[in-house]
Amino acid sequence: MLKKSDILPLILAFISTAFIVGVGFFLFTKINTTRLSGENEVNTNNLNNSGSKTQLDSPSSKSSAEASIEDQEVFVMPVIVPEGTAVIINGSSKMNQINQALRKGFLQKFPRTAITTYTDGNKLGIDLLISGDIDVAAIDRPLSETEKAAGLGAMMINSSMDEKDSHLAPKFYYAYQKPVKADVKAFLGYVLSPEGQRAINQR
Repeated sequence: MLKKSDILPLILAFISTAFIVGVGFFLFTKINTTRLSGENEVNTNNLNNSGSKTQLDSPSSKSSAEASIEDQEVFVMPVIVPEGTAVIINGSSKMNQINQALRKGFLQKFPRTAITTYTDGNKLGIDLLISGDIDVAAIDRPLSETEKAAGLGAMMINSSMDEKDSHLAPKFYYAYQKPVKADVKAFLGYVLSPEGQRAINQR
């Protein structure tokens, strides 16, 4: 049987134990809450970052430089060009020799096709291209922003095979209407091919 003098120490021991358990529980809860909130914050940041990345990778957020690169046409010489393929070229008289050299080489490689060339100047060539009366405008200058806005694209032709002299060589262009017709793609693919480049530089 407990004496009256033993009750007080028991009560104090019980209170101390309860206090220690309570403090421990409080600290344990606080630590877990802090850890969870930290993990949530990290997850939220990851989600935000991934969202930002998705937004950055979306087509609408691409820089104009990237877009312009993607919008450029890629011309590859076809293995076979159908009979009856025909391309009409008009433009600068400065490109007459290039036009004739490419015409000769194209017809030799792809018989029963037709390349017709005229030299009525840059302006008329561009006007006829926009109106759809010709297929390619041979010009000795870059396209203007107005001409690009009208749906024209242009491919630069380097008239020198010597890399040392390439920066001194005149810059000529073949302009075309977008979307590019199959006949025009075939001709411009030939222009960019090794055979076409040899024809240009051996004229």
